[in-house]
Amino acid sequence: MRWGAARQRGVALVTAMIVAFVAVAAATDLTTRQQLDIRRTETLIRTMEGRSVVEDIERVAVVAVASDRKAGIRGYSEPREIEWPGGAGGQDPAAHLEDQQRLFNLNALAADGAAGQTAGERFRNLLGQLGLDAGLANAVVDWVDDDGIRREPGGAEDDVYARKPQPYRAANHPFARVEELRLVHGVSEDVYRVLAPYVAALPVEAGINVNVADPVVLRSLDPEMSAAAASRIVERRSVEPFAGAAEFLAMPELADLSIPLDGLTTESRYFRLSARVSRGGHETRVSTDFESSDLVYRILLRWPEES
Repeated sequence: MRWGAARQRGVALVTAMIVAFVAVAAATDLTTRQQLDIRRTETLIRTMEGRSVVEDIERVAVVAVASDRKAGIRGYSEPREIEWPGGAGGQDPAAHLEDQQRLFNLNALAADGAAGQTAGERFRNLLGQLGLDAGLANAVVDWVDDDGIRREPGGAEDDVYARKPQPYRAANHPFARVEELRLVHGVSEDVYRVLAPYVAALPVEAGINVNVADPVVLRSLDPEMSAAAASRIVERRSVEPFAGAAEFLAMPELADLSIPLDGLTTESRYFRLSARVSRGGHETRVSTDFESSDLVYRILLRWPEES
């Protein structure tokens, strides 16, 4: 009997220990989950506050563009810093605008007829200036056009992409972001790094603003344009912007060149806003591509990067 009672007490003790262990584990798990929920909530609140500030910065940027336009500024050849008026509720915002029409518009390659042909020639010229294979132009055109016909040399349609280690299809649609270039046949990471600083992904009709275009992009208008001629264009427009593309083409330095008016403009409407908002050790980064005409604006694409 004594042995049986002792055994029962031992079982009861072990059971009590197991119950206590389970209770402690459950309490620890509950505490951990609660702490994670609190962290998630705090992060969500900071993110929402950061994005709210970013949206406010977008509106400030639109007003800045409209104000500059009234002052006769037709675009930006360099990043334009956006100043935040007053405090920002503990936030630490920083933002700048980049004029997307100082670059070559990849989606111009999807234009029909003469406009598309002109864009193709300019893109090949740009590739040549950058020391890249001009045949890449055909691959990029195949990516944005809406047919399945492969251009040669260097073109690529579904039959090429289907044979890749991780198969996919050609977009047959304009670029949404320049980063899509990494998917195009023949565009290695090295090629992308060389080309990306000189191209943009805009609506098909968006032209190159010759009042702010990068000198490399200016020289893509005609392969015979010299670096000296591009430099004089930059010097002239810094003193007095061109009133129209015809005035630009009338410059003596361009007299012996054959540059079509297609795809040229003297005023920018498309911009990228890069904003960063810091608060309490949390940082929100957002890039916004937008179209601005006076005080009317349209968001083309917005993508956040949380850190």
